[in-house]
Amino acid sequence: MIYIGEGDPVRPRLESQYAKKDFWTNATFFVSKDASLNKAHIQHLEARLVELALACRRSRLDNQNNPQRPALSESEFANTESFLSHMLTVFPVVGIDAFESVPSPETETTILSLRARGVDASGVTVRSVQD
Repeated sequence: MIYIGEGDPVRPRLESQYAKKDFWTNATFFVSKDASLNKAHIQHLEARLVELALACRRSRLDNQNNPQRPALSESEFANTESFLSHMLTVFPVVGIDAFESVPSPETETTILSLRARGVDASGVTVRSVQD
């Protein structure tokens, strides 16, 4: 189960949500390095993350509302989507797979593993099945 939200400042928002949601074990949040994200940008990110989480169907979403994307200029949209792209790159690194697509039935998955001299590694390859 995941919850997607916004907060400015972050700490009181986390404390408020933590008191209401007993399923939390981890929290991940993002900030801009130079305050380049405004309220509309954050609302766009929240709406897009909810959209992606619903589309991927990997986690149950605890959000009560379905946030709408605010109107952004073309350049603001591009910048915010770029920030989202960076977020989506970081999520799997910190163990969040809620925004990762599940392979379709038309794919073939191979599980790989390697054990040798103190090395224990595993991985997965996924490829499309062609007729």
